Amino acid sequence: MPSAEELLDALEQLRRPQLSVGGHVGNPYRGLQSFDRKHRSLFFGRSSDIRAAVERLRSDPMVVITGDSGVGKSSLSAAGVVPAICEGALEDGRTWTALHMKPGRRPIGVLTAQLALLAEESEDRIAYELRETPFALTRFIRTFAKKNRGLIFYVDQLEELITLAAEDEAQLFTQLLTELSGSIVGARLLTTVRSDFLMRLAALPGFGEEVSRALYILRPLSQRGIRAAIVEPARATSTRFASDAMIDSLVESTARTQGGLPLLQFTLAELWEAREPVGATVPADGIHSYVISEVALDRIGGLEGALARHADEVLSRMLPEERRAARKILIRLVTLEGTRAVRSREELAQSPAAESALDALVRGRLVVARGSTTEPVSGVHSHDTSVSYEVAHEALLSGWDNLRRWLAEEFDRRATHERLERAAENWERLAKSRDALWGKKQLAEAHLLDTDDLKANERVFLEASHDGSRRARNRLRAMIVGFPLLLLTLYLGFRAHAEHDVTKRANQRLAEAHVSFDHAHDLERQLQIVRSRAFALFDHKKVAEGERLWSDVLGRAAMVEREQSNASKSLEAALVLDASRQDVRHAIAQSIADRAHFAELEGAPVSIHDVADRMALYDPQLAHDLSAPAHLSVETTPSAEVALIRYDRTDPSGAFRPVRYAGDGTIHDLPLEPDSYLVEARTPGRATVRESMLLRRGETKLVHLDLPKAEVVPNDFVYIPAGTFLFGSAGDESVRREFYRTVPLHEVHTDAYLIARHETTFKQWIEFLNSLPATERAHREPKVASHGFHGSVSLEPIGKSDWELRFQVTTHEYRARLNEKITYQSRPKRVVQDWLAMPVSGISYEDVVAYTAWLDRTGKVPHARACREDEWERAARGADGRAFPHGDDLEPDDANWDATYDKQPLAFGPDEVGSHTGSLSPFGIHDMAGNVWEWTNSVLNEGERIARGGSFYFAAPSQRSANREPCEPTLRHASIGVRVCADPAR
Repeated sequence: MPSAEELLDALEQLRRPQLSVGGHVGNPYRGLQSFDRKHRSLFFGRSSDIRAAVERLRSDPMVVITGDSGVGKSSLSAAGVVPAICEGALEDGRTWTALHMKPGRRPIGVLTAQLALLAEESEDRIAYELRETPFALTRFIRTFAKKNRGLIFYVDQLEELITLAAEDEAQLFTQLLTELSGSIVGARLLTTVRSDFLMRLAALPGFGEEVSRALYILRPLSQRGIRAAIVEPARATSTRFASDAMIDSLVESTARTQGGLPLLQFTLAELWEAREPVGATVPADGIHSYVISEVALDRIGGLEGALARHADEVLSRMLPEERRAARKILIRLVTLEGTRAVRSREELAQSPAAESALDALVRGRLVVARGSTTEPVSGVHSHDTSVSYEVAHEALLSGWDNLRRWLAEEFDRRATHERLERAAENWERLAKSRDALWGKKQLAEAHLLDTDDLKANERVFLEASHDGSRRARNRLRAMIVGFPLLLLTLYLGFRAHAEHDVTKRANQRLAEAHVSFDHAHDLERQLQIVRSRAFALFDHKKVAEGERLWSDVLGRAAMVEREQSNASKSLEAALVLDASRQDVRHAIAQSIADRAHFAELEGAPVSIHDVADRMALYDPQLAHDLSAPAHLSVETTPSAEVALIRYDRTDPSGAFRPVRYAGDGTIHDLPLEPDSYLVEARTPGRATVRESMLLRRGETKLVHLDLPKAEVVPNDFVYIPAGTFLFGSAGDESVRREFYRTVPLHEVHTDAYLIARHETTFKQWIEFLNSLPATERAHREPKVASHGFHGSVSLEPIGKSDWELRFQVTTHEYRARLNEKITYQSRPKRVVQDWLAMPVSGISYEDVVAYTAWLDRTGKVPHARACREDEWERAARGADGRAFPHGDDLEPDDANWDATYDKQPLAFGPDEVGSHTGSLSPFGIHDMAGNVWEWTNSVLNEGERIARGGSFYFAAPSQRSANREPCEPTLRHASIGVRVCADPAR
């Protein structure tokens, strides 16, 4: 074999389903039709591209195959990639089902039709779910995938979202594609798109970023691949070409012709039909051999002329009236942007001549009739509205001179017709509003159109526009003649009726607002009940049930917001009518307060000062009531000095800066602005205790702090009193579920506990190892072999009293013994590090269990144990749901993460614990963002082990306090360590 790639292709051919040459298989070439699964055994030349695309889909949720028109994107997908996946090429143990669709004008209808067949539900119900329920498609896929199945969504010709699809459907379909492009277990998305539409596709909100990461550029077929596409299908049907020179000529012509593959397939299909038997007698096996001659190639006009010659012949067999109709049909099947349009028979065949022409174009393979799926259908005379028509291939647009000339000649008329088509549809959608009719300038352009070519609704729209234009001219004349009289009439009548009319209309708007208010309040009460039930399910480790109910919460919240918005719009309209109405102004102020209150419940940040200022414009007294403070009382046992710290969120950087309030001893009923606070209590002989809290508007809160004796809190540990905090994430739903893997932000409670101020260090771990028997010590030594980008780490004894640390994150291995330090390369600061003070890593959860048991057994840390993740998260972020331990922004030097040392590969690695005070948590705990991940026990799934806190190698999102990384308890990783918790002495 000349190359490994060719060897792979040859082996691939051995696995290919073979045609039976003894059976009748028909023409093995597809002409202008793309290859699909039924013709997989005839699809040659793309083995390496199939392998590459399948390999991408093993790890990536989406692949977008792009290239020039005619390069073979659809055939590669439908005849290569999709069948391979359905036959198990992903090697993931799933049984994969393919959904094949083209967006067309109604992409949601195409998708719901496919899903309805799978779910055995009505299309209307599925369409409603997709439009109204967040993440409905994700839930559908997860339900389907539970039985070890998978769905591959194959969306062909994605450019139709831009060129054909209705705007509302395109927008929703794009959202669903963006949802699919996330990592949904049991789903893959494969799409094709012409390269000249990539920039416009990349501009689609949300979806564009996913497209740029998922691109697979399909290059033109190599000459070796072209030869296989020519020779192999012929060989499968006992057909050969007259000479190698003939094959070489076809290969070279295809390679130098842009979009040459469809022209080649069409030429080969014509040549196969013109093949001649070899010999006059029938062979003994009954199977004739055939030959394709050079004479036949010359007769059809060669590669460049075959398609145009055939198309001209199809037209020449029509009557003159039918040829004129065929021209109009073909022009209507091409968009202004040079792509294929999809039309119904009703749109194309509006006369007997047009019906005959359409049927002739289908028989001549210039036009394809398709059913509600993307498969071609028989019965071209069918008047079924589910049948649609499109040009057989875009090669016709460039390879047939007559059609290219017609399109150029008709450009202006077609542009006008497309504008008319959209305007007529919009007019009907707006209940035939006069505002949507065309004016004088647009009607002047309509003279280019032939009314016989228009659909009924388009003719009705033009007639209504002409009538409206005439009425407007008549009104203008009447105004000019009767203007003085009109002024006098208006003056006399206005004063008599204006006040009554304005009052009536303002009352109507106010009544509408009150209806929306009442409905919003009812919905909000129901929402709070459902929300509480969802949170209870999460807290009782019923996460799947909680997520299902949470989807209902999101839907109800959207309904509340919609009703609140409706009320606001009605009130604004009433105020415009009569700005002096105090009842309207009071209602507007109340509406602002209601929306602010609801936003607070939803976890959105709200500035009460801003809300009060807005309300004061309408009702100063109500604005004053809104500013009611919270009241805080603090008691301690024993009596202690109390300090109060407020985290000021007004700083532009987002950092929370402490603002101290004066206070000695117990605090009683202290009025405070609603915000995030920290209470610190201290007295001699007792451990200092901090409590983080979030005070809400109008709330009265009593905090009682028990200060444990100083000796029961081990050195370098912090006592966290029993209390509540916000657990989870209030971020975007898809990010919360798929990236952070956590629950919605809500209040939970923890009992009192102890937590280490720092991560466990190598020095502490060596002390543990030195206490163990040799066999167990070897088992507990940190050791991770290098694998990919995850790095390596090992801690090994040298002799009887020395240890050596080795770790490698990227390309350089660092080594040091007990009396040596680590010197990092490429670092601008913290270059020299004492590795004994670095956090230990490369340990499993099972090692952590052994270590904490040793701490407890030896009395070094009584009742030591691994932290629960709710304890860890409370210690990290306090009560207010902040993103990071110190606030909502993470600057490069706040913690040890991938941006701290400018993402220099040789600078990556752990720092000495406590090196980054910028990310100190509210409880005074270090390194809960960055440095190394920390083992914890899950509170959401029984027995699950979770790594928290991010590490030196990961980006900012991974450092967020809400982020969770489920891990196997036996996992050893170069960036996972531990922080110890303990139960307080009783």
